[in-house]
Amino acid sequence: MTGCTNLVAVPPATKDDGVFALWNMDIFRFTKLFLPFLKFYVVKTKPYNYLALGFPGIGGLGILNEKGVASV
Repeated sequence: MTGCTNLVAVPPATKDDGVFALWNMDIFRFTKLFLPFLKFYVVKTKPYNYLALGFPGIGGLGILNEKGVASV
């Protein structure tokens, strides 16, 4: 079975007034074969560029935009 665990903590819940976004993605065992080929890359779009994880030129998951808004 696969699934994800997400957590976001923002002030006043954080001790140093920081913002924390955590993401754990459980994957099928056979998909581990592809992990060495995954890359972090920047996708340039309007209005904000964002960081993606995937295969550049093929597709990926949007992770974080340039303003710090996470997609978890």
